[in-house]
Amino acid sequence: MIRGPEMNKNIINYRPIAYTMSTTIQVNDNTMHLLKLLREQYKASSYDELLNILLKKAMKPSKSLCGAGGKLSMKEILKGLRDKSDRY
Repeated sequence: MIRGPEMNKNIINYRPIAYTMSTTIQVNDNTMHLLKLLREQYKASSYDELLNILLKKAMKPSKSLCGAGGKLSMKEILKGLRDKSDRY
């Protein structure tokens, strides 16, 4: 039996950080070309990182249009909604 520092000489220290599964998807040449361009544009280190960036952008809620008209008075907002003959 070996003791001391020699004991651990051939033991592999196994510490899993994260388990990932890889999946292969089939894309046409045009899509692959666009993915390569976008990967360079976003400086993504992998296609997985690029897809995560693009998916987060796609899932981000669009900006509200509230206030898009600027600061208008109620009179200005209602001005063209009805003809004068329709008003009571």
